[in-house]
Amino acid sequence: MPDGTSASILIVLDVGGASHADPLEDFAGVYYALLKEGARLLIASEAGGYPWPQRPTRGKGPGSKLVDRFLSDRHARDDIADTLPLRDVFVEDFEACILVGGNGSLAEADERFAGGLIGRFLKAGKPVAAISGRIGFMPSGGTSGSALLSSGGVGLPAAIRALLAALRDNDEPGDPR
Repeated sequence: MPDGTSASILIVLDVGGASHADPLEDFAGVYYALLKEGARLLIASEAGGYPWPQRPTRGKGPGSKLVDRFLSDRHARDDIADTLPLRDVFVEDFEACILVGGNGSLAEADERFAGGLIGRFLKAGKPVAAISGRIGFMPSGGTSGSALLSSGGVGLPAAIRALLAALRDNDEPGDPR
């Protein structure tokens, strides 16, 4: 990601394999960290639309400052209310991808699910970060992308920094892309 420009990054929410009670906190951490860096974001989920079975409410549950910020942010709530279905994502429209939640393999064969989409990003040579405690990495076939894994929480800022560094490295002079 060269200085002065913003990268187009896809955030994929895989809520079916959420490994903890509040996956919204990891999403909010990713969302606000990337916005702060000037990234252009698009959010996708398996079926599209609102990704979680229940909508969070203010003052309910453990909540964190990030979740409270998200719940007070009309633009952020609108972004999450209308996620793009995975089947409508074109890998070539993005420089990188971040998977929030999920379980299983990052490169499973079935492209209707998050793992298949992640596999397409890796095969296209694009960096991918996975924020989940239950992800495995087993690429099928050759990949030239970078996979960065984090369990979220305190590791989240490091995962975002690593993804952005991978984008900057890909844009170094002499890079064939």
